[in-house]
Amino acid sequence: MRYNSLHIISKLHELGEGQFIEFKESFEKAIQKEIVAFANASGGVIYLGITDAGIIKGIEITNRLKSQIQDIAYNCDPSILISIIQIESVLAVEVAEGKNKPYSCSFGFYMRMGANSQKMTRNEILALAIKTGKVRFDEQVCSNFNWKDFDNERFEYYLKLAGISNNLPKKEILSNLRVLGTDGLTNAGILYFAKEPYKYIISSKIRCIHFNGDKRVDILDKKVVDRGIIGNIEFAINYLKELIPVRYEIKDIKRKEFPEYPTEAYREAIVNAIHPVRYKSYEALRLYS
Repeated sequence: MRYNSLHIISKLHELGEGQFIEFKESFEKAIQKEIVAFANASGGVIYLGITDAGIIKGIEITNRLKSQIQDIAYNCDPSILISIIQIESVLAVEVAEGKNKPYSCSFGFYMRMGANSQKMTRNEILALAIKTGKVRFDEQVCSNFNWKDFDNERFEYYLKLAGISNNLPKKEILSNLRVLGTDGLTNAGILYFAKEPYKYIISSKIRCIHFNGDKRVDILDKKVVDRGIIGNIEFAINYLKELIPVRYEIKDIKRKEFPEYPTEAYREAIVNAIHPVRYKSYEALRLYS
């Protein structure tokens, strides 16, 4: 955004501080709080030379002052790109919404909430990191997991499929697979090895539905299973195998089968349906790729 200086100056008192506007009577290093707060929210503008009441007092604007503000923004973690615009005797520091949230400064993490820049709690920081993809769902620890619900048979089956020897303690293997951290089993581990993943992750089930025709109205059959990632994939593949028409060709004493669709095609479709959003880092899916 760019400014008509006379228009902005005349409207600032009327606008007042809010979600996108912050007034500072003078420069202070604590401006970094507002910079990261706007970057973590939807962006905004910090006006230097205006009191909290919206009275324009002006500020001495020098190249050194502009350089100091740029350095403060650069030293945020990660660095924040800002624009500095002089409007008469007022300096406008324009902060765009950040593309690499969450941002922090030497005072911590801040978020713009209404007319205030609030320090973020641990849970708020984590929620923002998850929302922006910095912490993936599968990497989060399932804090309420009960080890009584760990399925050793599924664990052994996975090791067999993956060709991993079982000559180390179970928890060490899980740690090497990156599904067990110091705080507990991750969501990925739950979806692999929990007896009933649905108890902990509501989206763990897979639904296989056979419709009569392509209008998805008349249901001929429906199956819902919760067998973990590997079990769900295998069930869906076998479910389709039973429904896809097969042409038989018999020559001599041998019989050849020609399904209407090759197994590889719908197997890949099933894996892709599970893989891209919720389970994108799961090593087990490679067993079926």
